[in-house]
Amino acid sequence: MAIIKFVAAGTLLLHASSVLAIDLGGPIVGCTAVDCPSASNSTSADCRVADRKSTVIGLANFQTSLDKDDFTWSEGVSTYDNVDPHVEHDRIYEENFYLGLPRSFDLTTNATGSGYGACALFFTKVTDRVKFGGNDSTTSVGTCNDALSADCVNALLKQATDASGSFNKSSTADACKRLQSAFSDNLAPQCPQFATGDNWQGLEVRDLTGSDASKPLTDAENSTSNCYPTLPKSNSLTHVAAFNTSGTSVADSVVANLFSITPILTVFFPQNQSNAAVVHQPEAQLTCLKAVDGTDASNKTANNGAADKDSAAVMPLRSNFVVSSLLITLAMGVLFF
Repeated sequence: MAIIKFVAAGTLLLHASSVLAIDLGGPIVGCTAVDCPSASNSTSADCRVADRKSTVIGLANFQTSLDKDDFTWSEGVSTYDNVDPHVEHDRIYEENFYLGLPRSFDLTTNATGSGYGACALFFTKVTDRVKFGGNDSTTSVGTCNDALSADCVNALLKQATDASGSFNKSSTADACKRLQSAFSDNLAPQCPQFATGDNWQGLEVRDLTGSDASKPLTDAENSTSNCYPTLPKSNSLTHVAAFNTSGTSVADSVVANLFSITPILTVFFPQNQSNAAVVHQPEAQLTCLKAVDGTDASNKTANNGAADKDSAAVMPLRSNFVVSSLLITLAMGVLFF
């Protein structure tokens, strides 16, 4: 399970995947779990959600007090080459983040009627010490305790619930800005090894409720999609955020940008204490999300020992795994899609 939940009273509510309503088969799963199509004549993924195409995805679920069913966070990474023709092997990596909710649960409507707000805080710039175990970062998965340490995780959750305890008279937009400021100005002493400066850098906040919150994909948008990275597939899916990183198509940059970990704090807080209130005190979940390499086609290639134009070329780079989304030009030592 990739999340831990904390409430303002300081009670650690859940740690283990055994409490999840849906067992994904791991704390984070990728294309093989949601049946991403493969690109033509390739084992690379071709996951198109509305107008965004992802080569790799990651999916984790979490529970809240709001509904008996799980919510999900999903990430898909898109790439754009030769944006700057003056930079050799130039590549832009776009990380897209989606919130999956039970189809019967409308977060904005429910929040308005029940007097609570919600924010998502993304830690988009963390050090390379934020990692899961294992030697292969393309397929490694784990929990936030694995990536950040239990002490840092608990500190972040407490910081979130402490800050949002004063949001009861604030609009969602104002509350989310205050949440971001609380972390921008205060680096918990348990976490400095994971921050890229004296304070957290690259913090991005998004409203999950209120007038500025993104809306779920429409039927028209879904009709143009060939991929739906949430489970169960009956969920609604909302594109919440997209963040760009400059890199190259050289091997180290490809792996670092496609498979980096992004911690996400999801925070719910009361905005009034009416009889209809369902959130009586702040609660926070921390999800450590990354894309996971592999498609059904690439796994079949690996299991069969067969070679296609992707896997055969990459096999020397990873002697025991197939990096299905990459092509290697051995003469140049450069990876290309």
